[in-house]
Amino acid sequence: MKIGTGIVFLLSMLIAGCSNMVNYYAGYQTHSKVEVKKDTFNGNYIISSTQVGLRANLIDDNPSFLSIIKSPDSDDLSVVAMTYLTLNTSFYPSYAEDKQQNKLIARQAWTDVSCDKSSGVYACRWITQVATVLDWEDAKAKLVEPMQLYMFRIHGNGMADTAIHSCQMWEVMTELNRLRGDFSPVTQFGGKPCYS
Repeated sequence: MKIGTGIVFLLSMLIAGCSNMVNYYAGYQTHSKVEVKKDTFNGNYIISSTQVGLRANLIDDNPSFLSIIKSPDSDDLSVVAMTYLTLNTSFYPSYAEDKQQNKLIARQAWTDVSCDKSSGVYACRWITQVATVLDWEDAKAKLVEPMQLYMFRIHGNGMADTAIHSCQMWEVMTELNRLRGDFSPVTQFGGKPCYS
């Protein structure tokens, strides 16, 4: 009985440690689940997808999450891709562009530096969150099929490629439909979340 309890304890510590390790390695709170929040000031709903990197990783390859702002009084939506860049310097975006060379508004949301000297070498990395404004209908059209990417490049004092995945659109569409009272399954955008 004591061995079984010890194994359960070690397993629970391992699971808790792994989830915290992701946040430690990333340097920020990762978006590992879909979130729906209501802004108590203006009543808007903010729907955020999980975060996915360019090659479908949670914290590698300039991960982004899709965030939709919906007013309760209107069907108009504001759509923003929030991208985390980990670099050797702070990143100051000036604009973004998609593969069709459409210019998109891109702004720095926040930046932070994390330094470590445990290896004997003082090394720092900058984590910058960039907000890129997307067109709702354009993003939906580009992501309607499963396994699609809406790729864009962020320009500034350097450049970084990132993407929104069709599964992220499925996540926000599912929650948006629920807010509108429609609980039928969303079959477009791959029909499933990014992480099961």
